[in-house]
Amino acid sequence: MIPQPKILISIRKKISDFTYYFLVLNIIFTIPISIMTLIILNSYFEALLEKSKENLQVRAKALSISLENSIKDRIYPSKSSKEFVSSRVLPKSNTNKIDELYLIWEKDETYFIYKTFATNTGTEWIFSANFMKEKILDSDLIHSDEETIFFHPQYREGISDNIENGFRISDDILNRMEEGTNNKLFTILKERGKGQIIMAAKLPSLPFQVIVLKSKSNIYSVILSSLWKFFISFFVLISFVSGISAILAKNMSAKRKEQSKLESLLKNLPLGAILVNSHFEPIIQNDIMKDLTFQDPTLWNRISNESQFRIRSDLKSTNNYVWEIQTNKNWEVTLSPWFGKSLEPEGYSIVLRDLTAKKVIFEQEMEMAKKIQEEYLPNDSEEFDGVDFKAYYKPYMHVGGDYYDYLQLEDNKILFVMADVVGHGLQAAMMMTVVKILFLQTASTNSPEEILTKLNVLLKDSLPMGKSLVPLHFLILNTDERTFKYANAGHPGAIFIPDKGNIEFHTYERLNPVLGFYEGWNTEIIGGTYSSNSRFFLYTDGLTDVSNLDDDMLGTERVNEFVISNRHLNPTEFTQKLEEELMLFSQGKNYPDDITWFVIDAV
Repeated sequence: MIPQPKILISIRKKISDFTYYFLVLNIIFTIPISIMTLIILNSYFEALLEKSKENLQVRAKALSISLENSIKDRIYPSKSSKEFVSSRVLPKSNTNKIDELYLIWEKDETYFIYKTFATNTGTEWIFSANFMKEKILDSDLIHSDEETIFFHPQYREGISDNIENGFRISDDILNRMEEGTNNKLFTILKERGKGQIIMAAKLPSLPFQVIVLKSKSNIYSVILSSLWKFFISFFVLISFVSGISAILAKNMSAKRKEQSKLESLLKNLPLGAILVNSHFEPIIQNDIMKDLTFQDPTLWNRISNESQFRIRSDLKSTNNYVWEIQTNKNWEVTLSPWFGKSLEPEGYSIVLRDLTAKKVIFEQEMEMAKKIQEEYLPNDSEEFDGVDFKAYYKPYMHVGGDYYDYLQLEDNKILFVMADVVGHGLQAAMMMTVVKILFLQTASTNSPEEILTKLNVLLKDSLPMGKSLVPLHFLILNTDERTFKYANAGHPGAIFIPDKGNIEFHTYERLNPVLGFYEGWNTEIIGGTYSSNSRFFLYTDGLTDVSNLDDDMLGTERVNEFVISNRHLNPTEFTQKLEEELMLFSQGKNYPDDITWFVIDAV
């Protein structure tokens, strides 16, 4: 609704409605357009700066993991290490200390010093650190306009990718980092008008940090190259203000009588409400909406922009006009068009409903559902004779739809099962519970062929239409006879390594149709023998669907390569490394689905 100070009310009594609205609209358009331009410019700068910081942080963390893996692979207390230089026994006065790992520079060369201490002895190992220079220079995670530093905060010694300084960190950079970071992950340093973004990431378990420095001038140059677009848009809008004002003034003066009725209706609503024209210019709003937009000036801009986006969208479903927006509270926004004589909407009404209490209750219920599912799904603390295994489960939301289980059968047989229920969240978790119950009903006394056949019928009859399609596979190990049977119904195939001493492996992709689709198919079961050095790896497709910022998916080939390359690790170490590999590959991007896997070693 157009504000009407006393002076404007006095003027309005002396002139026509059209002249009044024309004058007022010219005034209220020019100032907001100027302010909006400044807001957009400021928001644009802040968005670019924040995006650059987030991108640097993700890459710094990924680089820290990569460098730690390289150090652990190449630096270990052994003379057979490729980087080994020398070692010596420490004097007795230096024993009974904590192990240390740090960097030193000697004659323009860098070395890792690793001091290990036993009860009565100590050893100092010296390893070349030149490989770290190549690792930092060759990393795809760092851009050419950035400087990368690897150093030990306590000893102030480190390596830079600045070749002009001979890879050595200047004292000026070290001093600025100590003054600006204050042991936080990152900070922005300003010095005589020049600015840098400094991002730091600690190595997960080693006493080093990775620092990435980027000049803010790079961001400023992007902004300056885009400013002309904003200025052109600004002058074009100002040029059309008079014409738009004349058109709106004519329409608004004709609708003044109708507005007074609508104003009375909106003011009596117990919700925040506003009426806008087709250009999304406010016509009438009640006191509740006024108070909300006054307390949070950005709220109306967010609602207006989102509303116009949804109107322009090709999605015409009812859900497209009801959505949630979050500030200090959770709001439900309802957008409704209103019509006059034209078939096109003359404007829109917007209603805000406070959902904060409802949202809190929902979060509490989801947290309770998560705890119930965690208790319902097994952990891998149970032990079985003849196998050493590790289970990993990460739901997409609070709760997930992946089902996994293991149980001891008669005659020293152990069964491992895994399934992927359609969907995410609470509904998928409920379907997963049904799948578990039905599977346990069929698994205890039936052969693998009978399990698939009976479970297929039960799922088709028990689950709702569209939810009964369940990819599933399971493995049965006979630890006495060293034999296995594997069943797969539309699921990514398990990986079988007969002997971890060799790179030979087998996969068994989708031997049977997905369960719950149709009946009457002939089951196919894979059987064979295994040794005390065999490994089985079962997983759901959430693992292969993990993607990075370039939308490049991890895929089956990379999973197979990882499993074979790390076959020497025990199940716990294997799981930890695969989890780190997913974090490194995804570059901070959220996982698209539930992720579950089994690592099973025969012993």
